[in-house]
Amino acid sequence: MKNNNSVSSDWTVFDNFKLSYYGTDVTVDDVTGIDGVEQEPDAGIRQGIYDLSGRAIANPTRPGIYIVNGKKVVIH
Repeated sequence: MKNNNSVSSDWTVFDNFKLSYYGTDVTVDDVTGIDGVEQEPDAGIRQGIYDLSGRAIANPTRPGIYIVNGKKVVIH
């Protein structure tokens, strides 16, 4: 996909797609990936209130979706 023109309201959404490379420089043996991810219990959960951009919020005053102690919460 290529776009040579830039428009201020131009955007693209990709959902559930597969990217394949059909070149001659790479073999299946050269392909690497992540074998597994390990995490300690509660290691990655930040305590507190955050907006969806990850900014810490001291006291949410506006309705919206927030992350409170690692869980999504809707505040009316």
